[in-house]
Amino acid sequence: MAPSKLPYSNLVGQWEAASARLEESFIAYMQASLALGRHTPASKSDAMDLVSRIDHKLESLYASLEKQLPQSRWNLARTRNKLASSCYAIPEEILSQVFKLVICDKSDCEFIDVEKTVRAFYRRLYSLMGVCSFWRLGGSRNSQLKLACKGL
Repeated sequence: MAPSKLPYSNLVGQWEAASARLEESFIAYMQASLALGRHTPASKSDAMDLVSRIDHKLESLYASLEKQLPQSRWNLARTRNKLASSCYAIPEEILSQVFKLVICDKSDCEFIDVEKTVRAFYRRLYSLMGVCSFWRLGGSRNSQLKLACKGL
């Protein structure tokens, strides 16, 4: 999914408004479900019709909610963790320097064996990009790193 072009405050406002609507809707749905259970249908056919409708909701709505609610929670927790992470606070220029210093470290490379040198380069690259999604993004945005990878 591409980053949104909406200003940050608009996104936060939309998220908070959607959260409030979801909570209100869920409360209204619970109250309606409870009210439905307190009333007896007028006839056997009405009762069977209601049973059929309840079965349909249990199969469709609840199955959908069981998938969407954990996914929503996961997305929100991921966003929260990303923003709270100390890695996220590192400026891209500093992160770029970290990548450059670690990946281009010549101390453990044997220049005689090109294959070992290339493997060491990529091992260090993958180790850094595996730290977190922010570092992976920082590494993939680094133009000097891209040029170095193309040169190998």
